[in-house]
Amino acid sequence: MSRSRRSSLRLKEHVKKLITNPDPDPDQEIETVRAIPIDGEEGGEYRVVFGVGAFTEPQIQMLETLSDRTLTIQDLLEDSLDARRPTLDPSWVLKHGIPGHLRPTKIQYVPVYSFLDRAGRVAPDGNFDYSGLDPIIQSLAEREIKVMDSIVNRFERVVSGVFGTPSELMAADLRLYSKLELLPLLAEESTSNLEEFRVILSSLVKDGHDELNGYNSSNLKRAVCQYERLALASKRSKHADEAVRP
Repeated sequence: MSRSRRSSLRLKEHVKKLITNPDPDPDQEIETVRAIPIDGEEGGEYRVVFGVGAFTEPQIQMLETLSDRTLTIQDLLEDSLDARRPTLDPSWVLKHGIPGHLRPTKIQYVPVYSFLDRAGRVAPDGNFDYSGLDPIIQSLAEREIKVMDSIVNRFERVVSGVFGTPSELMAADLRLYSKLELLPLLAEESTSNLEEFRVILSSLVKDGHDELNGYNSSNLKRAVCQYERLALASKRSKHADEAVRP
């Protein structure tokens, strides 16, 4: 093996050690590396700084939170439900996180509405601005989430007039997959139900559930996507009402 090859391997091992152990033992003469803005004033104590462009404060928080791992669907689910601190930078998620880290197919349930909204890419008429984004973002946003007639019929038969809030429905003696299919319909009925729907989904996403595997896991992602679409529609409706109010 050539000397350059051996050096390359040693360097890779050293970089991996620095990334996976960002806080070295006090006895080690290794400096901790932090991400700081290229135009920041707090970098004077660092001997070596690597930087490309300028970091915004939210981007720095995101980098420190993600650390040495890649973005996950769990991160997106929590963030779209306002259950993650610090929040992800929406522009980074749309431009790099989803297409570069997750690399989903267009038939997967991946929340994008909340990130498009927070990135300022929703026009007053409700249309999205996809300029400069990977085509997968538009495919995910435009994916139809159709509620089957059988679910609507079950809602009218089992839920309507019986359960008034998402919490009541969650306490019912029904399988989790059925609750996840019925909750969005109940959440459509009022803004208070929509907020309660968010809280329930946040709990399921963060704390898990005994039945959350396979089909139920897919149903949960679907429910989160349904929630963020309902939330954006509710927000736009509220703004429209305020605009016409004398």
